[in-house]
Amino acid sequence: MKLAQNLGIADKIIWVDSVPHEEVPKYMNVLDCLVLPSLTTPSWKEQFGQVLVQAMACGVPVIGSSSGAIPEVIGDAGLVFMENDVEDLRKQIESLMGSDDLAKKLQTEGLKRARSLYSTEVIASSLASSFVKKVMEER
Repeated sequence: MKLAQNLGIADKIIWVDSVPHEEVPKYMNVLDCLVLPSLTTPSWKEQFGQVLVQAMACGVPVIGSSSGAIPEVIGDAGLVFMENDVEDLRKQIESLMGSDDLAKKLQTEGLKRARSLYSTEVIASSLASSFVKKVMEER
């Protein structure tokens, strides 16, 4: 907050603490894009990045670092930058900001990806299929 003040951008930032689950779409839908700049550490790396799927399901373009499973979650429905590479992140943000066509493409692809891979119905069907397969193999 102090850095934002010193840079003269504090009036452009809204600081939000925890958001109740049912209010996530309301917050997501005011974003121009969502950036997940996760960094791998010796004891941790991003496993899934559920916030990416939430943003894509709201039609918000996503940009994520190359940490862990982020590139797999995003696929071709968003932009990926090398983790801890501020210059690469800047380029990805600028490419998105500079192209309404790219933003619209990522919105469309993100919605498709969220629906086709991460919807409740798709996940439930996949779990049911796995369960049936396991039961059949045990017989």
